[in-house]
Amino acid sequence: PSDGSATLLASRAIRKGEAVLSLDAEALLTRDSAESSQRIGAALRATPDTKDWVCLACLLIDERSRGEQSELAPWLAALPPPGALALPMFWSDDELAKLEGTQLLERARGYKEYVEFEHGELAETLFAEHPQVFPANVFTAEALGWAFGTLRARCHPPL
Repeated sequence: PSDGSATLLASRAIRKGEAVLSLDAEALLTRDSAESSQRIGAALRATPDTKDWVCLACLLIDERSRGEQSELAPWLAALPPPGALALPMFWSDDELAKLEGTQLLERARGYKEYVEFEHGELAETLFAEHPQVFPANVFTAEALGWAFGTLRARCHPPL
């Protein structure tokens, strides 16, 4: 499709249980891949109690900050940039007001508050302990929100 999304079409009937796609495990972004990063891995390994999603979010933020130097640059370029995620947690108060009386309103606000809280915690712990690895101008609350939203929208199970 012209919107940049991926489409998988079968050229023949697929049997139940038949594999239609396989990926090399090394191609997946995991906590292990975050901890293996030359730039942020040592700091993440030094703080094993860091949540899995936070490790992945830090990897996304770090790789995005590298621009075209990142091995993930083509994939990152295909993602909505910060400010463009259409998730309710990023909606304005006026947009959220339309959800009044629904569970989604509370969830959207809850996710936003959760990410803000997590950033505050990280700013006092991981980021403060490793400022050369996690510069404050890169690992912002907005960047963490983008990474959280990207993970939630694309791969991460509910927290």
